[in-house]
Amino acid sequence: MVKNVRLSYVRLFEAQQVNGQGEATFSVCLLIPKDSPEVPKIKAAIEAEFSALKARYPKLNGKDPKVWTNPLRDGDAEKDGAEYQGCYFINAKRKEKQGAPIVIDGKKQYITDPNEVYSGSWGNVAVSFYPYEFTGKYGIGVGLNGVQKTKDGERLDGGTSVDDFDFADENDDLFN
Repeated sequence: MVKNVRLSYVRLFEAQQVNGQGEATFSVCLLIPKDSPEVPKIKAAIEAEFSALKARYPKLNGKDPKVWTNPLRDGDAEKDGAEYQGCYFINAKRKEKQGAPIVIDGKKQYITDPNEVYSGSWGNVAVSFYPYEFTGKYGIGVGLNGVQKTKDGERLDGGTSVDDFDFADENDDLFN
């Protein structure tokens, strides 16, 4: 469980292909503040899977691959968007044939409205790390198991959030 992360590129309710190609997947990008207590846990999980990777694939003969894909990436170094600054990011995905990930709120109630969980909201995300080899390339993948939305945040997709509105005043002439 990766706790207290900002969600981006939220695709939790309908599987989609990347640029119309490949298998359709459910996915979400986790924006993790660099000072988060989750970072050391994530790094330890990736290191454990990296050790498993070296043992799992005979071609490596127990050695480090020359090049491999680390799923924990540096937003300051790789992305221009302000939301990535001061953060690491991880892309987690789940194949359509595995079924949709569970999506719940802070009270463990299922969320079925796709507008409720959006790019910019915050939550806890259940993931699983796993080693892979594909066409001679090695890496650690991140499986998406479920998302718990914990709070609203400023939208990253240019849409409107509930925070953009004031409470309606029944004495306001507009509503009378």
